[in-house]
Amino acid sequence: MISVLIACSLVLTIHCADLNVSTPVGVIKGVEATINIEGIRYSFKKYLGIPFAKPPVGDLRWKKPVSYGNLGVTTYEAVAYKNICPQIHLPGEEQVGVEDEDCLYLNIWVPDKTPAPDKAHAVMVFIYGGAFILGSADTYNGEELVNYGNVILVTLNYRVGPLGFLSTMDENCPGNFGFWDQRLALEWVNNNIGYFGGDSGRITIFGESAGAIGVALQSMYPSDSGKIFQRAICESGVGSVSFINYTRDTTYMVNAIAERVNCMEKSYAEIITCLRKVSWNKLMAVVMDLNENVTRLEYINFDPVLDNDFIKYDPKELKKLSADRNIEELEFFRSIDFMNGFNQYEGGVSMQYFTGGDMEAFQPTFSDFVELIPYATFVIGEVPIEVIPLIAHEYTDWTDPYNYENIRRQYAHLHGDIQFGFPAVETSLLHAGSSSQDGRSFMFHFLPSPTNRLPTTPTWLPGADHGDELAFVFGLQSDAGIKQWELDLSRKMMKYWSNFAKTGNPNAEGQDLLFWPEYTHSKQECMSFDKTMDNDSVEQHFYAEKLEFWTNVFPTTIKALEGDRTCPPIDGPVNGVGRSVTRTGHAMFVLILLFAYVLY
Repeated sequence: MISVLIACSLVLTIHCADLNVSTPVGVIKGVEATINIEGIRYSFKKYLGIPFAKPPVGDLRWKKPVSYGNLGVTTYEAVAYKNICPQIHLPGEEQVGVEDEDCLYLNIWVPDKTPAPDKAHAVMVFIYGGAFILGSADTYNGEELVNYGNVILVTLNYRVGPLGFLSTMDENCPGNFGFWDQRLALEWVNNNIGYFGGDSGRITIFGESAGAIGVALQSMYPSDSGKIFQRAICESGVGSVSFINYTRDTTYMVNAIAERVNCMEKSYAEIITCLRKVSWNKLMAVVMDLNENVTRLEYINFDPVLDNDFIKYDPKELKKLSADRNIEELEFFRSIDFMNGFNQYEGGVSMQYFTGGDMEAFQPTFSDFVELIPYATFVIGEVPIEVIPLIAHEYTDWTDPYNYENIRRQYAHLHGDIQFGFPAVETSLLHAGSSSQDGRSFMFHFLPSPTNRLPTTPTWLPGADHGDELAFVFGLQSDAGIKQWELDLSRKMMKYWSNFAKTGNPNAEGQDLLFWPEYTHSKQECMSFDKTMDNDSVEQHFYAEKLEFWTNVFPTTIKALEGDRTCPPIDGPVNGVGRSVTRTGHAMFVLILLFAYVLY
């Protein structure tokens, strides 16, 4: 198991100590621990399970979180993880923590090393992924990053699934409650981290997948209370990912749940009032029951929505909207320092569903590839049949076009580019403004295939799959069988990430690191992380061809077509792959990420 996704500790010794921290909300006591990294012993402190919001139960369910306020005890014992938020589980999945609605807690790791030359430590706040239906802070071990990078790390829980993202599309249950949880936790950190030795003027939020989408959306929410963080890092996820439809109708999920718990009332106000009286266990059981039948996968879709409060504009439309007027969200986004990137084969995790059930035996012909293309493009809607050859041309390796190894590799590329690749590049371009007041922008591409991989990753995939970079960011020391290049790369990435948190620049004097240039409109430079790194690791006009294809060539071609000529259903098997697409695009993608998270 990769260390970042297990609760197993690297701690060599743990003992209770008088580690009281006096804060405006009360005295908080943690535990002290040590860890050995590269033969060096580091001491640090952990403060686990600190409540930042009142339990979102009863009348507080499906409402913005309310600050917990004073802890109410002489000394709050922050010595163990608390509940995780209720999750949407797969059948047979092992539960990783105690679930309960009372789950809005955060954890803090503090290094004992001095923050020299600064007076206080830079702070990194991590937001977990999990397709907005599962995940918890407790599964991310921050000990290596905290001590090797000499930063404070905070992880936080937020509501997921129906309790976090159910929406009636009106004021009765507007949705996006998980984002408000994140926001309140960030406010708690901003107000209190100074008492733990942190610098409230140097707070970086970072996340992966759905967590990265959360980071991007937090970075586009200009709060009246001022800037509560200064920097952001998105790993494999941005607000404009292609598989989220912020304006979709979500009321069918509310009706489906209400009908099964006898809450079908005359109005949504009455339905939500009734649903608040239903136990969370029963609500989650109903949702799981709705999803047991694969023909009804659309019910698993608990995504962000356009609520005209937290999200006022579809992130996909910000560039166009800002062409003739100032958009406050975009101005705020550009004011922060921003690091953004994705992995070489983000679509690898999708292959289990589009290879006939046997990823290793998948040997598609060129004809198979052409027929499989709609299974990659369905997350962006139906594609005219005339455009399929254009996509096939763009994603064919013309050095050996009929080699099945090339074809399946390019097919994985196609999935990854549509889901994550071009939205990421588009977002970096959006951030890289020209004003001297704008924050710095950096972009990365994570390439290598690690020793420990998702079981859902095919062995033939020659590069990094979705989520493969996470272990390198958090540290690989405890992983079995890892190679020296992996340790070296992990240490470089921890330095780059922590440097960025400290200064807004991943580079630092006196460190043996390749210079990482800023991402600009003129050069669009990107740092590629791989087994070995040299001057060729920095690429100019990164992904420019693919961005041009998906944002200009592809839509222009569709626009030029006349009449209703969408791709018809394709029946019959291709290499054992069922050809009838009956599922909604996003629902299948969510299921893919759900399997990936569980099996990691």
